Amino acid sequence: MAGSCARTEILVGKLGLSQLAESHVLIAGLGDVGGACAESLCRAGIGELTLVDFDTMAKTDLNWQLIALHSTLGQSKVEALSKRLRDINPDTVINEENIFIDRQKAEEIAKDDDLTFIADCIDAIAYKTVLIDACNRSGMPIKSSMGAGGRLDP
Repeated sequence: MAGSCARTEILVGKLGLSQLAESHVLIAGLGDVGGACAESLCRAGIGELTLVDFDTMAKTDLNWQLIALHSTLGQSKVEALSKRLRDINPDTVINEENIFIDRQKAEEIAKDDDLTFIADCIDAIAYKTVLIDACNRSGMPIKSSMGAGGRLDP
């Protein structure tokens, strides 16, 4: 995908492009925010993505999720997004984790030395805070979206 990352290179330079290619980002939660995050990183030339979600595509996702199409209904979000990303950038390594992040899994993720950072796109506050807490205690860099899923007035 080197040629298709030319616009990214204009923005971040050759060194930045190289750093992206050597990075491994875990994205927790593949709804609206997580799907867009994963696609943007893939298009930018990230080297490796680990996609984590436990949910499947439903009709209620069609009006707001990037990966929600009639052709993806019933598929796991991980599977649907993986297929899309591999079609966008076959050079990005995609790891699929069709799991729910509870306290134990958050601890394991936060201690994974292979990760560059974590993108927290989880919409459930209780599990979002479990992951953030585990990362803060381990020193794992984490970026967290503070969405207002299902609310008009957060």
